[in-house]
Amino acid sequence: MTGTINNQSLNPQLQNALEASYETSFVEFKEKLDVGNKGDWVEVIKDLVAMANSGGGFILFGVDDNAKPTGESVEAIISYDASRIGDKICKFTDTPFGDFTLQPALKAGVPIAVIQISASRIPLVFTTDGQYTNPHGDEKFAFRKGTVYFRHGAKSEPGTTGDLQALIERELERIKHSWLAGIRTVVEAPPGSTISVAVPIEQSVVVNPNRVRLVSDGDAPAVQLIDPNKTHPHLWKNVLTQINLKLNDGVKLTTHDVLGIRRLYQMDSNSLYRWKANSGGSQYSEAFIQWVVTHINESSNSLAVVRTRHQKWVLDRKVGEKARIAQAKPSAIDT
Repeated sequence: MTGTINNQSLNPQLQNALEASYETSFVEFKEKLDVGNKGDWVEVIKDLVAMANSGGGFILFGVDDNAKPTGESVEAIISYDASRIGDKICKFTDTPFGDFTLQPALKAGVPIAVIQISASRIPLVFTTDGQYTNPHGDEKFAFRKGTVYFRHGAKSEPGTTGDLQALIERELERIKHSWLAGIRTVVEAPPGSTISVAVPIEQSVVVNPNRVRLVSDGDAPAVQLIDPNKTHPHLWKNVLTQINLKLNDGVKLTTHDVLGIRRLYQMDSNSLYRWKANSGGSQYSEAFIQWVVTHINESSNSLAVVRTRHQKWVLDRKVGEKARIAQAKPSAIDT
C-alpha cells in the first residue's frame, strides 16, 4: 500500500491532521476498527457525527493515543464501501449525510486510514440508541436517543446551548459569505449582462434556470416565479420508469422499493425533491430521481439494504400500531 500513497497530494487540512501529536476537537485517533464489529462502528459514528456538528474533522485509524502508528493493517477499512457508512449514520440519525471521505494516508511512513468529515449545516440528532455488547458481555451505550453530540476537546459529548449557538453562527456566516459573493458578482457584472438564477449545483437539481435581466424600468418585474411543473416535472406514476432507465444493468426497482426510500430518508418532507399542490397528487424533481439512482448504483448491495431496512420499518410501525390499539381498549377493570 505504501507505494500507492503520497501525502503530498493530500489537502493541507489533512496534512496538518496527520502531523498532529495529540487528539483535538478536529482530530481523533483510533488504534483499530473491526469492520464487522457493531460496537466499533457505533463508537466511530458517535465521533463522526460529533465532528460534523462541530464543523468537521478527521478520524485516523491505526494510530494510538500517543499519536504513534500501530502498524495494524487498515486494508479492510480502506476497502470498506463508504456508502455503507452513510447508511449507518442514517440508521442512527434518520438523516442522510454523505459529506465525508474515506482514504489511505501515511503517518510516520506507516499506512493508516482516514475519514475526513465536513461540517453539517443542520445538527445531526441521534434518533436511536447506540447500544452494543462489549467483549465482556456488558451492554454499553455510546449515545442515547434524542442526544446531539459535539466535540469538547478530544471527547465527543452531548451538546450544550453554546455548541448549538456556535453551529448556528457558523451556518449564518456561511450564508453571509454566499450572499456577499452573489451580490459582488451582480455588482461587478458589465452593462448588458444577463443574470441566470438557478438552484445550486450541490443540490443536484437539473432544471432550466429562470432568467432575469437588470433593467432601469421601474415597472419591470423583479423576478420570475418558479414554475413547479418545471422544477418538479415527474408525476408519481412516471417516477419508477425514469429511475429504472438510469439504474445499472440488471437492477430494477419496484414501486414498493421507491416508497421505502421515500420513507427511510424522509424525502417527501424535502421541497427539493417533492412538491404538492393544495389539490392534486405529488410531483417529483429530477434531483429526486438522481438521488435514488446514485444511492442504488453506489454498491451492489444498496438495494438489498434498502429492502431490509424498509421491511423492518414496516414491521416496527405495525408493532407500534398494535400497541396503541391495545392501550386504547378498555381493560376488564374499566368495564
